[in-house]
Amino acid sequence: MEELSRLEESRRTADILQAKFDLSEIKYKPKMKCKGCMEWNCQVPEHQPSLCSKCGQIVGSHRDIPYIEYETVICRLNAADPVWWWEPLVKDEHAHPKISYQSFGETGTSAGLWIKLHVGPLVKLGVGEALVPSTNPTEPSDDLLEELVRDAIVYTASLMGVGTISQLEAI
Repeated sequence: MEELSRLEESRRTADILQAKFDLSEIKYKPKMKCKGCMEWNCQVPEHQPSLCSKCGQIVGSHRDIPYIEYETVICRLNAADPVWWWEPLVKDEHAHPKISYQSFGETGTSAGLWIKLHVGPLVKLGVGEALVPSTNPTEPSDDLLEELVRDAIVYTASLMGVGTISQLEAI
């Protein structure tokens, strides 16, 4: 009997997480299609930068990528489980979240943070990634840690079904 109620709770949580979003909750960001447009020196007349009515950016040739903002993801997590939480998968010697770094030579350094996200009976592992400012790539700032946590929560929530393409079909 207890196993059945756990299964029902898992289904209820998943249904809330995977519900479609209102059109007003879906935002757009531009993804450039042309290398010249990316570098702001495109010579193609049809690619001249203009204000896009969908993403609200002044851009050249691009397509609009739908996404759900962090705050909207948090609201969805709260609706599914008001006491959801995350924990770092690995901690450093001071019991702080352990950030991993990867250098890409001259192009910069990337940081990553693995987390475990708990929402109701559901638990998923996920990672957040961010580019590290070149000032001091091995000294994590509060801003870097916040960006990593936010990215990890959004990514891991997507593994639970939040903000997936099927939820954005109405667009």
